[in-house]
Amino acid sequence: MRRLLLLLLTILIPFVCIAQNFKNNRKEAEKVKKAGTSFWAESNDCLDLDEAKTMAMQDLITNIYKNCDPMMAFFDDDDNHEGQSMKVFNTFKSSIMSASKELVLDNEDGVAKVFRYIKKDAFYDICDKREELINLYLTNGIKADNEEKENASIGDALRYYYWSLILCYSHPYGSNLTFEEPVNYDNVVIKDWVYERIDYLLKKIQFIPKPKPVFKSRDGVAYELMVTDGADLIPWLKFEYNDGTGDIESSVESGRASVELVDKDINEIEIRIYVENKMEAKARAKEVYTIMQILDQQIYFASAVKKVNVKKAKDKEIERQQAMLAQTEYHDSTIVAKIAETEKLIEENKPDDMAEFQKAMKIIEKAIRNNDILEASKYFTEDGLDMFINLLSNGRYYILGTPEYNFLEFKDQVICRSIPMQFNFKNNVGFIRNVVFRFDKKTCKVSSIAFRLTDIAEIDILGKDQWKSDSRMILINFLEDYQTAYALKRIDYLDKIFSDDALIIVGTVLKQKQKGDNMQLSSAARVRYDTLSKGRFIDNLRNVFVKNEFVNIRFLDTDFTQHQSGMELYGVQLKQEYLSSNYGDVGYLFLMVDLREELPVIHVRTWEPEKTENPIGFDDIEVKII
Repeated sequence: MRRLLLLLLTILIPFVCIAQNFKNNRKEAEKVKKAGTSFWAESNDCLDLDEAKTMAMQDLITNIYKNCDPMMAFFDDDDNHEGQSMKVFNTFKSSIMSASKELVLDNEDGVAKVFRYIKKDAFYDICDKREELINLYLTNGIKADNEEKENASIGDALRYYYWSLILCYSHPYGSNLTFEEPVNYDNVVIKDWVYERIDYLLKKIQFIPKPKPVFKSRDGVAYELMVTDGADLIPWLKFEYNDGTGDIESSVESGRASVELVDKDINEIEIRIYVENKMEAKARAKEVYTIMQILDQQIYFASAVKKVNVKKAKDKEIERQQAMLAQTEYHDSTIVAKIAETEKLIEENKPDDMAEFQKAMKIIEKAIRNNDILEASKYFTEDGLDMFINLLSNGRYYILGTPEYNFLEFKDQVICRSIPMQFNFKNNVGFIRNVVFRFDKKTCKVSSIAFRLTDIAEIDILGKDQWKSDSRMILINFLEDYQTAYALKRIDYLDKIFSDDALIIVGTVLKQKQKGDNMQLSSAARVRYDTLSKGRFIDNLRNVFVKNEFVNIRFLDTDFTQHQSGMELYGVQLKQEYLSSNYGDVGYLFLMVDLREELPVIHVRTWEPEKTENPIGFDDIEVKII
């Protein structure tokens, strides 16, 4: 009998405990309701626990929306804002889930019921964090919008401003957030100020077509465009246009762009400037990207659309613009000094006799235009010709405008800068690169080719007048070779320039699976870092080159430091835009480059999504690699 009683107790005790837990949870839920310090929701009676949890969570979000007195910014003037309002609060779903507490009130006899609540202060803390992010991108936009600084970029300013603005539209109090604007120091509404600033910058942008097509063929016609903000050439900007069959993504490079039209009868094209920069947000601003996905609506700017009539282009308009740009004064004395030093260095190193090199470049240019490599093959060394053939296998290509050749003599080379070329690929992506040709001085043959650095990067290096002129030129050539090696898939070259014991840290922006609420994981989990041996790094690159039609890297912001020891050891930090057929990201590449050997050597290579001061403690490294 005693054994039977013990058995019954063993069976019944867990049920009694569970029932007591439900009772305790109901009491706690009643206390929460009476206290009035929390937002809460209670599910209906559901068939299973998962259904009850889902209902309680969604009802909690709805109740927060209805009881927090929101002051939201809306995309349109329609009186029915319920749909957008719920989308805004759903952008907080992951954060609310983490900060809220769940109580199971019942889960017996096929009936489940759940209570969920979040402290009001905890919800407002979540809102404050989003406001911090709004202000972060607003600050970045203002920095990039500073016309008096050498690193000013209208493209960066538009991107950061838009991200700040879309976050305002995703904030419960987004129509009422304010900041102290940077000119008059007035307290202004962020949403209104940023919208007006984006609109102002967009209105400044001009796409001016050059009168004659860059090329004509049975497959189409291409036109070159000059891109300015009315005072300066725009360094870079992303846009799209319709070529007659579909939308093409392209970009501005140093004030140049081009459009390739399949339909030769098109007179006017519609260029749409990328303000949203959604794919870049996916690579480096995951929270912004996720919010864009949930809101599923863009902020419209009529000024982002430019109508360009390519058939009415006039030489006089181009000449007028060029004259106006030539009169523009640089505001930053640092830029003036760097440009002066750069021009002086180039002038001092011009070859005495350029006739042979001029002749060779004219024939090479003609060969590119005619798509006839053999026409110019005698002006290349064997290695140079391999690189030339490889270059011209990179998608469809054509030369922009009439190149102006500048020759610079350096050691046993004569460097020709450069031929601007447009490259277009199958997946409707295109970009412009300025191609540099390096001649062997004795044979007058091209021994190597490379993609030229951006003007900002080149000026940054050449303007370091405290460095040896040879070191500056070696560093430029090296970085040009580095970025070109990716485009031409020169795995052997990359293998040579990394030391055998190099520290190589790679970062990959992860394509994460969406959680049930459509939100991403925390920022710490968005990038995977791996420390690789040189062998594994090179093997990985080899696989990337095989799997992709193209791999294009481009260096934007630059920061160069010579090691404190005074040795020919340099820390190079570059904002790198990486784009391939199946992956893209933007981040900061750091290279520790040793110029003491005949071929530059990389001892350290790291990548991070954001810029950091003194990467890997470069300034404090003790040099032991002699």
